Amino acid sequence: MEIARGQRVKLQDLGLAGKPFALEVKLAGGGMTLDVACFGLDAHRRLSDERYMTFFNQPATPCGGVRTRGDRGFVFDLDRLPAAVDALVVTVAIDGAGTMARLGASTAQISSDSDFPFLEKLDELSGRLIDNANYFAVARPDEHSDDALYDLLMAEYPAWVKLARARSMFR
Repeated sequence: MEIARGQRVKLQDLGLAGKPFALEVKLAGGGMTLDVACFGLDAHRRLSDERYMTFFNQPATPCGGVRTRGDRGFVFDLDRLPAAVDALVVTVAIDGAGTMARLGASTAQISSDSDFPFLEKLDELSGRLIDNANYFAVARPDEHSDDALYDLLMAEYPAWVKLARARSMFR
């Protein structure tokens, strides 16, 4: 999806509502040193709390709702943000001399927070005899019990075995 400057898009329209997602900023800095930061703002569009400035020197908010991803991106888990944070604003600043007029063609890309895009695509691959992958992302495995993780791992397995037997893939 191509988004125009200033356009608003609902996260649900991007398939990202209710789950962590990543924002990667690709900047053509023209030799300038650029810093990317994210600010958590309150309802009056003021910084809600200094702990909600996320950048290279403060890589995560206390609640884990925003964290840096490399030097030019962030991972957002909006469900973890406190109610006092009403909006998030991502900014680019020049560290040193230069003007934004020197900034070349740049982009911001939103995607699911996954380090395994190949596995995500494999799970949705069309044209297979039967579905043979059950990929799911778990952003924070430490927040789930072993039993819950096991249930996630085994969620599609019984149906897969039944279908594989019906198609004579094994006995």
